[in-house]
Amino acid sequence: MNGPTPETQTYLAHLSRDHQHLRQELLRVASTLERLQDSEQLALAADQLAGLLDFLRRHFADEEEAGALVESRDYCPAVSAEVGRILAEHAELLRLLDRTVAQLRSHATLSAEYLEKIRRDFAQFCQRMEDHELAEKAVVARAFGAVPD
Repeated sequence: MNGPTPETQTYLAHLSRDHQHLRQELLRVASTLERLQDSEQLALAADQLAGLLDFLRRHFADEEEAGALVESRDYCPAVSAEVGRILAEHAELLRLLDRTVAQLRSHATLSAEYLEKIRRDFAQFCQRMEDHELAEKAVVARAFGAVPD
C-alpha cells in the first residue's frame, strides 16, 4: 500500500472539516439545552437540532456516495464489512435526531423531568456520534495509515 491518493487526501480533509463542524454544532446545541428555561428557548433548541439534522443528512449522503469511507473500502477490501456497518449506522443516527426534534417541537411547555430526558437523550446521541466518528477514523487508518483530525 502506498497510502492515500491526492483525491483521498482531499476526502480526508473534507471529512476532518465536517467532523470539526459537527463537534462545534453538538457543543452549541448542548449549551442551548443546558440553558433551556422557557418555551422560546425550546423553539431555538428545536431549530438548532433541525439544522444539525440537515447537516448530518448532507454529510452522510456525501459519505455514502464518495468519500474517505468509500475510498477506504475500494482501496482496502479487508475493511469492507466495517465500512458497511458504519454506513448502516447513518439511518439510525438520523432517526434518533429526527425523533428528538419532533419531541421538542411537540412540547409547548417544559417540565424538569422532560428537560432532563431531552438532555440525557442528546448526550447519548452525542456519544453515539463520537463512537461513529472514531470508527470512521479507525477504518481510514487501517486502510491508508492516515487518520483525519
